[in-house]
Amino acid sequence: MTDRHIHCVYFKYNDPNNPGGYCLLKCKNIEMGFKPCCENIVLRPSELLEYFLVHNNYCDNWSDAAEEIKKYLHKTKFNNYPKRR
Repeated sequence: MTDRHIHCVYFKYNDPNNPGGYCLLKCKNIEMGFKPCCENIVLRPSELLEYFLVHNNYCDNWSDAAEEIKKYLHKTKFNNYPKRR
């Protein structure tokens, strides 16, 4: 799977000024959260829904899809685990 660690539920970071983080699945530090991820990636619900909206042409761009997802998750009170700080 070629995605980014930061989109994965296993990626944990506590410092928004640091591009790195920690993989909860493999118990190891990740130097750059924006680099391609491993094959064990599990997308956050918001990321999965964004991919769906953009790839199926419901939204023209990523920012519009992100806004629609925020509204949907807020309206449905769907858990977007893990929450970003």
